[in-house]
Amino acid sequence: MWTKARGVLLALSLSLNLGVVGVWMGRAWPAFATRTETQGRSASAGCRMCPLHQKLGVSGEQWSQIEPRLAEFQTKAEAQRQKLGDLRMQLVDLLAASPVDRQVIQAKRDEILAAQREMQSLVIDNLLAEKDSLTSEQREGFFQMMRAECARGGLGAAMGACPGANGTK
Repeated sequence: MWTKARGVLLALSLSLNLGVVGVWMGRAWPAFATRTETQGRSASAGCRMCPLHQKLGVSGEQWSQIEPRLAEFQTKAEAQRQKLGDLRMQLVDLLAASPVDRQVIQAKRDEILAAQREMQSLVIDNLLAEKDSLTSEQREGFFQMMRAECARGGLGAAMGACPGANGTK
């Protein structure tokens, strides 16, 4: 009995841990890039710019490339977060069912993993596009900020996603 329970608990733990990483990746980036009414205007661009991009010194021309892509990413990431949440709720329902159908649970776990990979792909594609829009100095600052966020013990660091967060390089 414990062998079966251990397998189910391992699958649930893996799903939840990977889910946390996917959600963190989907939320960490937009948290850096959300615009609010209190934000200033870029002197060169004359447009509202998120604090991250203001700190990086993004030009108006750069922002005109970044902003539409960022808005599209945020829309897609939110839809993916919703999808992941729905799939996780379905998994919980399957785990709570009696009798438990392990094949159905495994299939749902595979769906969750695929959705998490989709979220990670969205984030990575956005980060690579962002990187291409920045100067070498801005890229350096951008990735320094990302490393610092991970080193502060964000969810990515807890999941081993950030090099150097555990004292390793």
